Amino acid sequence: MDLLFDGRQADQAEVDQEMESMLEDMRSQGVDLTQPIAVAEHLSFRTDFEAMRAGADLLLAGWPGVRTGGGGTATHLPTVIALYEPMPTVDSLRAARQQLLGFAAARGGMVVADQEGGDSPFVRNDWKRGESGVSEAELQLGDQQLVDSLFAWDIDVKERVTLTSGIGLPSQEQARAAAAELFLDSWPEVHVVQSEMMWVVETVTYVVAEAKALGETRRGLTNFAMQRGGSWLGFAFKAAAPKQVEEES
Repeated sequence: MDLLFDGRQADQAEVDQEMESMLEDMRSQGVDLTQPIAVAEHLSFRTDFEAMRAGADLLLAGWPGVRTGGGGTATHLPTVIALYEPMPTVDSLRAARQQLLGFAAARGGMVVADQEGGDSPFVRNDWKRGESGVSEAELQLGDQQLVDSLFAWDIDVKERVTLTSGIGLPSQEQARAAAAELFLDSWPEVHVVQSEMMWVVETVTYVVAEAKALGETRRGLTNFAMQRGGSWLGFAFKAAAPKQVEEES
């Protein structure tokens, strides 16, 4: 469900009522409200640089993920999207949103829209430590096998897929610093998650899957990780790029 604020400081009681109605709608649709839900909160700023810097700062401050938002909000301003998964209660949603309101205001920005529900953007515990000593030829074969497997999943390989790459880092501090650097280097979506074995930086792009492109991505992130004492973990796929809040006409 989308809540649009049109750049205004919405009355808290009104927002709480909207959140309660949203949770009731989700409950009536069979959503399990005993588990965390995906939330995407849109923060708008005056310039692209301010939006990108804010996204990097959110990662450094401990938020699980950020995504570039373009200008597709009600304000048509450069936007960064904070991704997180709170427990679905009015209190938890209010607390997270108030943190982001303060974060945005301190940087001359504003919270303009919420999206709650849908699939989780994070891969998390699916990541395993990569094998050492694997040759480039074997890795290239794996790239091609991933592309080939899309046919078995009934995915049109000519259409864009959501490609998530994982690199493992020794500590949360190192993972967050690396994630902020990648976001500022124009990766459109970056997460920091803790798997069963390590801290993981997930980088997300929306591409037509081809073995050559996968190889270039893998080698670039492998080098990036190794320079920081980390390692390449692999790819994960989803079928389509995430929906954005639509622009108002």
